[in-house]
Amino acid sequence: MFRFIESICFEDYDFPLLKHHQERVNRTFEHFYPGQNPFDLNNFLTFKELPQDGNRYKVRIVYNEKPEDFSIIEYSPKKIDSLKLIESSSFDYSFKFENRESLSELYNLKEPAQDIIIVIDGKVTDSSYSNLLFKKKGMYFTPETPLLAGTRRQYLLENGYISEKDINVENIGEFESVCLINAMLKPGEIEIPIENIIQ
Repeated sequence: MFRFIESICFEDYDFPLLKHHQERVNRTFEHFYPGQNPFDLNNFLTFKELPQDGNRYKVRIVYNEKPEDFSIIEYSPKKIDSLKLIESSSFDYSFKFENRESLSELYNLKEPAQDIIIVIDGKVTDSSYSNLLFKKKGMYFTPETPLLAGTRRQYLLENGYISEKDINVENIGEFESVCLINAMLKPGEIEIPIENIIQ
C-alpha cells in the first residue's frame, strides 16, 4: 500500500500552514481511504515534544491510514543558483507519495545545475522538491500545471500574493527570476536569475 508524507514547517512556536496540510491529508483519505476519517494533525502534534527556540524546523510525518513515522530536524535552505529544464513524460504526483522514484530519476539528470525544472508537454511544472514562482515587474506567477499543488503555493494563491499563469518553455524567458517555494521555503529565499536556467 502507498505511504504519504507531510513535511510541515514549525517556526516561532507555530505551524503556519497546518490548515493546508490538514486539507491535503483529508484529500488523500478521500481518494485512497474512502469512508475512513483522516487523522487530525493538530491533535497528533499536540502530544509531540517540539523545540522551543523559535528556529525553523521540518516536521516530517509518514502515514497511510494512520501516522507511522515522525521526525523533526532544524531546517536551512539549500544553496541553489542554477536549474536545468528536463522534459519528461507525464506521471502522477498529485498526492504527496513517499515513493519519489520518478522525481529522483529526473533529478539525477540535473548536471551541471543544482536542481531541475520538470517540463511535461512543453509546460513548466515544478522543481524536484518545490513549486515555482516566476517574477516579472514585481509580480509573482506560478505555473498552472504543477505536479503537486503545495501548501505554501495554495496559501499564497488564496491570499492573492501570486497568480497562476500558463508558463512554458517558449515564454519562460519573459520573466526575470524564479523562486523555489514549498512548506519550508518562503518566496525569495531561493531566487535564481532566469538566465541561470539551462535549456
